[in-house]
Amino acid sequence: LGPLVVAPRMTVGFSLVSHTIGIETRRANKAGTEGTFLVYLGPELSFSLKQNPETELYYRTHHRSGLLKTFENMSAGHNAHTFGIRKKF
Repeated sequence: LGPLVVAPRMTVGFSLVSHTIGIETRRANKAGTEGTFLVYLGPELSFSLKQNPETELYYRTHHRSGLLKTFENMSAGHNAHTFGIRKKF
């Protein structure tokens, strides 16, 4: 986009925690499980300038999901939204 580089990214994997917190605990209790083993999805958008591609601003959502009750009988875990600056070396 002109002098701006926009890069979408996606991280997919599993998330194993020792215990859940907040709304995720309430959702796990409602599902009758501990909710410790869920799927992790991490969609991200990063932004950099063409003349300085090694410095990026990014936005990422950390999402723990039960994949429609496939894992731990939960449809959703919880989200955390993050913004940051990444410097590539």
